[in-house]
Parts: sequence; structure tokens; C-alpha cells
Amino acid sequence: MKKTLTLCALALLACSLTTSCNKGKSEAEIQAMVDQAAEKKVAEMEKQRELDEKLQRAEAIIAADEAKKAKPAPAIAEPKTVVKKPQVVANIPGTRLAHVIREGGYTNARTGPGTDYPIMNKVKDGSDILYAGTLRRGGWVEVYNVNGEYLGYMSCNKIVP
Repeated sequence: MKKTLTLCALALLACSLTTSCNKGKSEAEIQAMVDQAAEKKVAEMEKQRELDEKLQRAEAIIAADEAKKAKPAPAIAEPKTVVKKPQVVANIPGTRLAHVIREGGYTNARTGPGTDYPIMNKVKDGSDILYAGTLRRGGWVEVYNVNGEYLGYMSCNKIVP
């Protein structure tokens, strides 16, 4: 497209050079003027191409810098960790105070009563909790932290009244 426009511009220039304002000039002089105009146009186009290339390189560098600064989004949100703090125990009807068995880490609180359910929270072993229901070996109960926040279901095997 640019070449076509350039050729058209050169043709118009050649026509204008051959008109009445150039009547006293020889055909060689007119051809030299056309060649000079064509060289000038080619130089302008080359300069524009170089500027476009520089702009593309600068944009690529900026995009690479921004990509380095961008933080990847976490694939899966980490479950909340409940840390033991000495607090007033919430008064939730039907719940009792208990402790999570100390095993050197965290105990999972799940969205439902069983290991097939996803982990909802992690409770630090040794933490005070409130549980609703009856503690039965192999069973599951709903648990709350001492502030009354719902944590999920926890295995009765991990709770000591």
C-alpha cells in the first residue's frame, strides 16, 4: 500500500515537473529532479521504518518489565490458620469447650463430616475450641473458635474435652 502511494506521489511529481514551470529545462534536468525527489521520499520512508522498529522494541521492553513486576495469582486460596490467643470464650448454646490434640502441627477443619470434604480451615494443635454435638470415637463434630467463628467439621479423634 505504501509503495503504491509512493509511486502515485512520484508520478504526480513527475507530471508537475514537466508542466509549464519547467519548460526551459531539459529532459535530463527534469529526470534528475524526479530522481532526487524519489531518493528523498525513499530516505523518509526508511527513517519512518526505523522509528517504527524502535517503537516496537521499546514497547516490548516495557511489556517484559511489566510482566516481571506482575505477581501471579494464587491457584488456590490458602485456608485460614487459627492461632491460639487467650480470649473470652463465646457463649454459643449447645457447645462445649475443648482442646485440639497436640501433635506438632495443625488439624484440618473441613466443610463436611469426613475426609472427602475439602479443608475449610487449619486449627493449630493445642488450641481451645468449642464443639457442638457428642464426641464419639471416629465421629465428626462442628467446631468454633473461642470467638464464636465457625471453623467447620473436625474429627472427634482430634478433640480432648
